Amino acid sequence: DESAKIEKSSADRKADLEKQLAEANKNLAESVAKLPEDLGAKYKRIAQGMGHDALSPVQGKLCQACATTITSQMYIEVTNLAYVVCKSCNRILYLSEAEQRDRAEAMLHEVNHRVANSLAIVSSFIRLQKNAVEGQAAKDALEETQVRINAVALAHKRLYSSGNVTEVDLAEYLESLLSQLETSLVNA
Repeated sequence: DESAKIEKSSADRKADLEKQLAEANKNLAESVAKLPEDLGAKYKRIAQGMGHDALSPVQGKLCQACATTITSQMYIEVTNLAYVVCKSCNRILYLSEAEQRDRAEAMLHEVNHRVANSLAIVSSFIRLQKNAVEGQAAKDALEETQVRINAVALAHKRLYSSGNVTEVDLAEYLESLLSQLETSLVNA
């Protein structure tokens, strides 16, 4: 009975490994098919010659397989998902998960910064326009527009500065919004 369990476990493990190998071969074939013809043969040769050691993650401009520093141009190509081979160990380079996460976080931070700056610039333009117009109705309309833009900026700031971009603490947001409205009305 125990030997039958071991035999079944071994057979299951072998089937799992064969399935993983088939999936890896399929993924490799799909990747090679996407390569330009002149590079396809080169990368296929590397993959077949090195097997599971054909790939190496890049983290902090270092090939993790041989600890060689890659050039800035190679790093840019890797980050743009181009196929790059380490000149020292001849492995195909890719971004490590940590490097991908760091890069995505940096890009998200940059986008949030640009959105915040754009909203501040629009708000400033509206304030300048409000000071330049003569009619009270126009001033009131521009003031209302500026308050709305500031509300959007506040909501954006709450979203990107919180750990959870899918939810906003409504009580905290409304408290900040009311405080901002109160300040703008007192200063008006």
